[in-house]
Amino acid sequence: MKQFNAKAMILFFTLSMALFTADIEAKNNALDTSDTFHIYLVRHAEKDTEGYPNSKNPPLTKCGNTRAERLASMLANTAIQTIYSTEYLRTQRTAAPTGDKQNLPITSYNPRELTAFANTLLQKQETVLVVGHSNTTDKLASILSGQKVSQIDESEYDHLFIVSRFGKKASLQRLQQGFVCDE
Repeated sequence: MKQFNAKAMILFFTLSMALFTADIEAKNNALDTSDTFHIYLVRHAEKDTEGYPNSKNPPLTKCGNTRAERLASMLANTAIQTIYSTEYLRTQRTAAPTGDKQNLPITSYNPRELTAFANTLLQKQETVLVVGHSNTTDKLASILSGQKVSQIDESEYDHLFIVSRFGKKASLQRLQQGFVCDE
């Protein structure tokens, strides 16, 4: 069932290097690393709209569950301190494998209060994973980084944003997860 092609492996390697680079960048750019942290932001994985056509809260597809597992593997060596998700089933199930692997509960946030949530994240200064939606993840990345972020298309599920904070400075990386689903 698992198929890996050369393109997917290259993208996975690129993501791994980016995560590694983010940690090195933090060490090189900040003399005092006590105020250095990373915020990983993703849109939920593929939702099952065919099996649940009238549902406002559908679960993930098989491909979505596999993507969620892959995300957990990609983030396995990061020092995630808190995992945030909206209360929707698709976001909770995208976050669950990372929570299971890192033995962390999932904390809910209100996607309609992004500015307040961003301020909370910046005040806490923790390395976190935030699972959101196509109409919130890009906006939150923009608020946290101070950079313009293009909107995620409704058909895209493979973007990973990494906002790295070094004191009052921020950097933003937008990566693709490198997982191709043949569903």
